[in-house]
Parts: sequence; C-alpha cells; structure tokens
Amino acid sequence: MLDVIATVEELAKAGIALEVLGLGKLDGSAQSQLTLNMLAAISQFERQIISERTKAKLAQKKAEGFKLGRPPKTAPDARTKAAELFAQGMSWRKVAAELGIALSTLQRLMKAPQA
Repeated sequence: MLDVIATVEELAKAGIALEVLGLGKLDGSAQSQLTLNMLAAISQFERQIISERTKAKLAQKKAEGFKLGRPPKTAPDARTKAAELFAQGMSWRKVAAELGIALSTLQRLMKAPQA
C-alpha cells in the first residue's frame, strides 16, 4: 500500500490525476490524501488480522501435537543404509547416489546425532 501511495503522490507532483472508479480522483488534494491514508490503515489492519489468525492456528496445531514444518527429505532408515554402504567401502558420492540424495544431505545426515 505504501508503494501505491508513493506512486499516486509522484503522479500528483507531475500534475497527473488518477481516476479510481468508486473512489474518485486522486490528485494530491487533502481529500485524496485522506482516502489513501484510510486505505493504508485498512490494509494494515487486514494484514495484522491475518497474522493473528495464522499464529493462533499454528499454536493450536502445535498444542494438538501436529508436527509443523517441512517433512524430512530422507527416509528414517537412510542413516542405517548409509552406514551399511560405508562399511562395504563405498565412497561418499556413491552412497549419496545409491540413496538418491545430495552429497551435502548425506553429510548432514551422518553428522547429526543419532535419535
């Protein structure tokens, strides 16, 4: 909304009036400034309401025990499979290719403490 206000003000300084259906002419006058400020306030209010609702729903889901966030990319037994492949003498790159994951993902998986 701030970008819209800045654009309308720049147009008004250049002598260009913006005609908005249902709102009238936005030409830099006191009335058009009031209209833009009211729209900005309503827009900010809506953003805050959406944010509050989102946070409340996330807190509710978390309290219900729902696991939030992105699901893990690797299978739960990928670390065990990787350890077996390393025991067979395979390289890091070959193990990553065998498991179908990136080398950095494999390194992070093996570095993480076992659960």
